[in-house]
Amino acid sequence: MRRFPCYRPRVVAVVLLILVGAGVLLLFARARALPRAQFDVVGLVGSEGEALETFSTVGRVAVRGETWRAAVKKGIIERGARVRVVAVEAELTLVVEHMS
Repeated sequence: MRRFPCYRPRVVAVVLLILVGAGVLLLFARARALPRAQFDVVGLVGSEGEALETFSTVGRVAVRGETWRAAVKKGIIERGARVRVVAVEAELTLVVEHMS
C-alpha cells in the first residue's frame, strides 16, 4: 500500500477550515437568535414630557429623554409646554394633552 504524505497537511488544513467556518456560522446564527430587548411603549402612558415645537395636530415631544412623534386631539400645544401621554397610536405616535 502506497502512502502519500504530501496530502496529509492539506487534508488537515481543509478540515480545520471547515470547522472554523462552521463555528463562525454557528456564532452568527446564535447572535441573530438571541431575544432582543422589547420596549414597552404602552408603559409610556401617564409619563410627562415637554413639547419641542408648537403644534395643533402632530408635532414632537421629549418624553423620558427621547424624542417622540406626538399628536394632540384638541387644542394647541406650545413649545416648551409640559405634556402628559394619554395613549399610544399606530407607528409609535404618542397622544398627549397639556398638563394643567
